[in-house]
Amino acid sequence: MDLATRFGRRIVYLATCRPGDAEMRQRIARHRLARPAHWRTIESPPDLAHTITQLHGTADGILIDCLTMYV
Repeated sequence: MDLATRFGRRIVYLATCRPGDAEMRQRIARHRLARPAHWRTIESPPDLAHTITQLHGTADGILIDCLTMYV
């Protein structure tokens, strides 16, 4: 997260993990609390490339968590 803030204040967090069970829901909740409140969060975008394209010019940086879960 520290690296993302170097790009500016307008950070978009793309969360690709889906809350499939109770443990994953808890992990997602912890991640939400750890992120800066001013970051925009988009959860589970079905078409990651399209979402990134739509964000052009509206964000200083995009953090994708996690490409492994997305693939």
